[in-house]
Amino acid sequence: MNHIAYINYFKAKAESHYLIQHGKPLPGSPTGPRVSFFRMNSDWERAQSVDQQIDYPNLSLPNYRGRLTPNNVMVDDVMTGYFEIRDQVENLLDFSAIEAARERCKQIGLDIIAKMVQEVEDLGFCGPIGDFDGAAQYDFTGPANNNEFGCLFFFEFRDMAFNAVTQDLNGVFL
Repeated sequence: MNHIAYINYFKAKAESHYLIQHGKPLPGSPTGPRVSFFRMNSDWERAQSVDQQIDYPNLSLPNYRGRLTPNNVMVDDVMTGYFEIRDQVENLLDFSAIEAARERCKQIGLDIIAKMVQEVEDLGFCGPIGDFDGAAQYDFTGPANNNEFGCLFFFEFRDMAFNAVTQDLNGVFL
């Protein structure tokens, strides 16, 4: 799995989803294009987006996690990917606005998951993720910074396994 390809894959989803539209111009706005995608693992990128005024809803992307699982002489690389959709409410005591924001974020996340499944059906793979069966979990989140509420999605996927016995290690260890 190429980490940069993974980041770019979800950035493209943020750019193309009609409610997020990361990088698209804001009509009549002096602040420039929408800032609605950032990597959660990048303090610089998060600070940059705060300085530029984050737009809502947005997609934030933590790093995926992986574990190597023995499978006879093969080793499977099983990864868990995450993305979070966040929206903002004006008043923390407006519970109907909070629930509406969470539901909107959940729907955007479901749209992204559905697009991933559609890519597997149409192309045989899902971008850099490869084979994805659509199984995902989600948790509602918030409140967070700036009255943000949202929905965090996580899903598993496998990268190509490698053979631990025949792995070429010539020149790897001195």
